[in-house]
Amino acid sequence: PRSTPSNSSAASDVYKRQVEEEILRTERFRLVERSEMKYILLEKKFSDSGFIPSGQSVQFGKNLSVDFVVMGSIVIGEKGYVISAKVLNVSNGEVALVARETAADEYFLKSAAEKLAVKISQVKNR
Repeated sequence: PRSTPSNSSAASDVYKRQVEEEILRTERFRLVERSEMKYILLEKKFSDSGFIPSGQSVQFGKNLSVDFVVMGSIVIGEKGYVISAKVLNVSNGEVALVARETAADEYFLKSAAEKLAVKISQVKNR
């Protein structure tokens, strides 16, 4: 993999915030902060690790009283950045969307985040 800015954890946070900002700009979603999620998870006696065991994402979303759970990642590889997202519909447990966008370098990352946010914002309840 290609080297990242000085601290890959800090860089990852910056990129994550870019994606979150673009999702918020669509005015379609309300984002729940990790600290809020951890509190709810503790209340529901889930692990405070931030990891949602496979198959429990829908229950996790119901506990948060949300319509969708969006999970994603940003990976930096030889050919640039890949931003991936999976959107789960909490009411029926279906995967509502799986999408990804790529950016050849950091300069194009904001554009890729915008494109992914638009895709996510078009998800509808069924």
